[in-house]
Parts: sequence; C-alpha cells; structure tokens
Amino acid sequence: MVNAARQDIADRMAEAALFWVDSLDGRQRRTAVGAVPADEASDSERRRWFYTPTDHGGLTMHQQRPAQQRGAMRLVATGFSAAGLGDADHAAVEYTVQRELLRALLRTYVDRVPLGARRTWDDAALDAVHVAWAGSLEPGAPHYYRLQGTRLLAEWDNTQRDANHAHSVWRDPTSDFGLDVLGAHRSMHH
Repeated sequence: MVNAARQDIADRMAEAALFWVDSLDGRQRRTAVGAVPADEASDSERRRWFYTPTDHGGLTMHQQRPAQQRGAMRLVATGFSAAGLGDADHAAVEYTVQRELLRALLRTYVDRVPLGARRTWDDAALDAVHVAWAGSLEPGAPHYYRLQGTRLLAEWDNTQRDANHAHSVWRDPTSDFGLDVLGAHRSMHH
C-alpha cells in the first residue's frame, strides 16, 4: 500500500512536471530545465551552496504566462499534503491564490522550526521566486526542484536510490543557521 501511494505521488509529480515543461516555449525551457543529475559533474549545480544569494537559474513567475504559472504551482503542489494545500483548487486559481499556494508550500518547510526562526515572504518576494526542475519527467524516475529567491532556497531532491530516497531543505542564504545540513547529511549517510 505504501509503495502504491508513493507511486501515485511520483506519477502525479511527473505528470505535472511534463505539463509545465510542455507549456514553455524554447527560450523558457532552456532557462528552466537542466540535465538529469547522473554523476558528480552533472549534479554540481544542484549541490552548489552559498551563504549569500546567488542565481541558480530557473524562471521567475513574472517570466511565465498565467497558464504556465498555474502549471508551475500545480507541480509544486504535488510535493505536499492536502493539509498543506488547503482548500484551494490549484487547477483553477488566479495568480494571487498561486502566491498563497507557494506560501503554503513554504510553510511546510518553515513551520518545522521554532517560531523565532520562521520566515514569511511578502508578495514582491514571492513574485521574484524562480522555479527550476531537473531530471526526468517520467513517473518514478530521478527528479529535483528548486524554489529560489533573494532570501529563499527550498529544494526537493529525489535523485538517489532509483528515486526512492527523497530529501528536502529550506534555508535563507543570507541568514541561516550557518550549516549545510543537507550536504552534511549526504556526506555522513550516503
């Protein structure tokens, strides 16, 4: 039953990724889609960490048409629970509601830390968030997404063990805890 549920999530994520990528024109696709991480060299961009904001590519919401924005948010929504998604119908939402979906997704990251360390983002900060996808669009295959803004880096990484070992991370590159937690975990346990 657990494997069936995981497969369903992988299928929905791959379907949403394919829908979003297919909606992009050639220029947008070159900006948004990277190579499948297959080895140390091709995985270097995904693993490039800095404590100051850096551009990792991807499309901002402003660089996408409304239908593409909805597709990006549909893809992002596949990575969190119905509780995180709330009552919003993400297939039919307008741009302002998409921001709320992005906020809801980001809360799945930041609500795990003490209140004093939690962040919120205003509309302007969310409008500057870049969305990037790397990897296969096939269900169950390795994939990765990144949400990145000036004071935001959130990642979903499901590229290990035949896409059967996911990691996610959130950080504020300008004011985080001073550690590369995901990098330390991967070096110790993988």
